[in-house]
Amino acid sequence: MKNWSIKTRVSLFYSAFLLGIAALMIIFLFLTTDSAVQNVTEERLQQAVREVANGISYFDDRIEIDPDFDFYAQGATILLYGPQGTSLAGTAPTGFPSQVPLVSGTYQTVQNGNDHWMVYDLLVSHPDATSLWIRGIYLTDNTVAAIRLMHRVALIALPSLFLAAVVGGWLVTKKAFAPVDRIRQAAAEISAGNDLTRRIQLPAHRDELYQLTETLNQMMERLQKAFENERQFSSDVSHELRTPIAVILSYCDYALDREHTPEEYRKALENIRTQSRRMSSLCAQLLELSQNLQAAGALQKEEVNLALLCDSICEELSTAAEKRGIRIFPEFPEDLEAQVDETQWMRLLINLINNAIRYGRENGEIHVRLFAVPEEASSGLGRASGTPASDTVVLQVADDGPGIPPEKLDKIFTRFYQADESRAGSKSGGFGLGLSYVKWIAEAHGGTVSVESQLGKGTTFTVRIPRGEATTE
Repeated sequence: MKNWSIKTRVSLFYSAFLLGIAALMIIFLFLTTDSAVQNVTEERLQQAVREVANGISYFDDRIEIDPDFDFYAQGATILLYGPQGTSLAGTAPTGFPSQVPLVSGTYQTVQNGNDHWMVYDLLVSHPDATSLWIRGIYLTDNTVAAIRLMHRVALIALPSLFLAAVVGGWLVTKKAFAPVDRIRQAAAEISAGNDLTRRIQLPAHRDELYQLTETLNQMMERLQKAFENERQFSSDVSHELRTPIAVILSYCDYALDREHTPEEYRKALENIRTQSRRMSSLCAQLLELSQNLQAAGALQKEEVNLALLCDSICEELSTAAEKRGIRIFPEFPEDLEAQVDETQWMRLLINLINNAIRYGRENGEIHVRLFAVPEEASSGLGRASGTPASDTVVLQVADDGPGIPPEKLDKIFTRFYQADESRAGSKSGGFGLGLSYVKWIAEAHGGTVSVESQLGKGTTFTVRIPRGEATTE
């Protein structure tokens, strides 16, 4: 039974249920029809006898019977007897025994061969007249035949009903599970063809199967994005490593090709060291990013004064900004506390400010703003489920650089999306991991990060997180 399909199990259950109901009904029929018919027959026979008794006239010391008296009432034959049992009127049915005693108010069953009768006698007395016996005789053969016919029909109908229930249950369940078969077949075809771009066709009715299909399509869409991201990630890593490896091999071939001066050997080794450090830096950043993304629930949140933290980071990075003639303008209150992971928040802010220094306009400005707004007044905050109501902390880092083309704004948070592809004139040599890290930190705090940019006017990054305790997704 464990290996049976759901359709088979549902059909058998449905059929067994109907069969059980039918069997109970038939058993009830067998047990109750005899007694029910007996009660109805007795009631009709007694009613016929009493109606006859009410229709007899009494005059002083005699009883008069109308010549038009009906000796057949409600299917029963009526006989009249004197006080001593002498027959007065009426004719007994053919085959009815003549020696059946008169017993008032009692039902008797009389059998003669294959014939069966039910008899009811009533002694009617009058103060001024002679007593009279009224006998009612009812032939029960027709009733018994009808009951037996009913029993036979029930016995024949039981297996027919069971067969109809099995077939009907199978057809109903087959039709009900037809969408499931289509979903299974479509999923199998997608799996066999390795084509994650295909989707399962949604059913016509918005029922549970519609929701299941919609959920499966959403899952495949996420899988497709995940596979595409991993494929792009592998391709980007290979691309980033290919250049330094090629340079290292080139300088190794150059150094081993023939004899060179010490200065030439030194220059070759310095270039090899530079490329090796670049590869080492890339590997370290990838390892750090991977470890942090896998430990989304490992944030060590505590009450942190973000204003003091941002002020110290702006002061620390001002030296690097001055090398490009850029001034950093901090704009935040003296005291603003929130529940954050201090280390991760420092990395977020450092990445955003370094990004602004790297791609900002020389001799330009960077504005770092930090403020809190009521939750209902904030917009775009993807607060995680279960986060208590609180204010929203908003961090903005704005530069006056060349800006980002609109068609590339949705790509800058993708890993390895090179900054020099989105910022005019950039020669920073970055790996394109900083902003993806910023996005992860913001979302891990239950918040969001967005970007606004105008070509030739600058770019503003905005981070929003709940000020209170947030649920990490």
